[in-house]
Amino acid sequence: MHLEDEIYRSAPGINNSTLKLMRLSPAHYINAIENPKKEDTAAFQFGRMVHKVILEPHFNMPYVIRPDGMKFSTKEGREWKERQNLPIISMDEHEAIEAIKNNVLKHKVGSILADSDTKTEVSFFKRETSTGLLLKCRCDAVVMDDSWNVTKILDLKTTEEATASSFTRSCNNFGYARQAAFYGLVTGCWDFTFIAVEKTVAHQVQAFRISQSSTSAALRQIMSDLARIKECLETKVWPGYNEGITELEVLV
Repeated sequence: MHLEDEIYRSAPGINNSTLKLMRLSPAHYINAIENPKKEDTAAFQFGRMVHKVILEPHFNMPYVIRPDGMKFSTKEGREWKERQNLPIISMDEHEAIEAIKNNVLKHKVGSILADSDTKTEVSFFKRETSTGLLLKCRCDAVVMDDSWNVTKILDLKTTEEATASSFTRSCNNFGYARQAAFYGLVTGCWDFTFIAVEKTVAHQVQAFRISQSSTSAALRQIMSDLARIKECLETKVWPGYNEGITELEVLV
C-alpha cells in the first residue's frame, strides 16, 4: 500500500523504531507513544533527501540549492531564504547526492531499485496473531510476485563507510537485525537486503544480508517485547529501570 509519509506515521500500529525502545524499558516505549518526537538531525535530513532522489524520482527535487556566493547575512540572501519551503543545501551537497544516486543505481544490487517491477516506499500493516497487536512497517523498496506477495525487500542506508566491518558496527548500533526481522514478521518476506552507500567522497556501495541466525535471534527479542507490551496494556503498568541497586563490574 502506498501512503504519504505523514499518513503512514499517524496511522495506528507499532513500528520497529518505537518497539526498539522496549530494550530500554516499557516506560521508554510508552513515553515515545504518548509524546512522539520526530528527530531531525543533519544526518537524518541528508538521508531523507538521498532516499527521495533515488526512490521517488517522479517527484520534484526535495531540496533547493543555495546560489553560489549568496550570503544569508545580506538583505537579498535573507529574502531568498524566507521564500523557500524546502531544505536548502549547497552545490557541493547536491553534487554528492547526485553521485550517490548514480553509484547506487549502477550497482548490481542497487540497480534493482530502478526496475519497473520494484515498488518503493510501500507501507504494510499486520495484526500479530499471538498478541493481537497491530504492527506496521514502511519498506524502502519491495519486489512482488503476480499474487502480490513480497519476494524481496531492499533497504537503502547512507553511511560513513560501507565496508563489512563498519556496517556490522552499524547493524549492532542501530539494530538492523531487528529491522530485518520486524519487516519479515509484518510482510512475510525474509529476503531482506541492505544497500549501504557512503556519504563520503568515494560514495562506494555495498550490499549486505544479515545472517539467518542473527535475524532469528532478533525475532525472538521482538516477540518477547510484543508479549511484554500486551502484558503492560493489560496491567496498565509500564515499569522503567530496576528500582533497586545494580552492582557493576568495572575495569580499574
